[in-house]
Amino acid sequence: MAHGLRLTINDYPFANDGLFIWDALKQWLSAYVDHYYPNASVVESDEEPREWWDRNSTQMPNEKPSNREWEFVFERSTSCASPMLPSRMQATKVMAALDGLSNHSPDEEYLGEEMEPSWGEDPIIKAAFEKLNGRLKEIEGIIDERNANSSLKNRSGAGIVPYELSKPFSEPGVTGKGVPYSISI
Repeated sequence: MAHGLRLTINDYPFANDGLFIWDALKQWLSAYVDHYYPNASVVESDEEPREWWDRNSTQMPNEKPSNREWEFVFERSTSCASPMLPSRMQATKVMAALDGLSNHSPDEEYLGEEMEPSWGEDPIIKAAFEKLNGRLKEIEGIIDERNANSSLKNRSGAGIVPYELSKPFSEPGVTGKGVPYSISI
């Protein structure tokens, strides 16, 4: 439990594996930010992050729907659901589009796989990135071990495909694994 969280559902692969990646990213980003911003005054004097924060903290919607609005949505959704279902032709088109968007191209870039050239110029950042890359490779091994563990019923057994969505790296094609730098869906 290096990430400090205890899950309600212990055998929940997406959360369990994702938290390892979250922790690895947190360590990488903390090392990066701490190197360039060693104290609060340096952050406060840098206009770019301050402008980003001001823009995003004031322009993002933050209103929550009222109970009355939720009730209205629920009532409308139950009576309107059937006409909203797609035809077979529409569903086929969506499946074809999702297949194309889910296909990893040969030049896909994955989280922690390749170092940006500027990171390699700074020994501290280079070491932090290499630590991230090594940790992501360890996480792939952890996921493989968990998938082989017969006591984890959401990962192994008859008719259950090994859970690999959170494996950091992937080969080209529709693989069901890999954490790319970009999100297409």
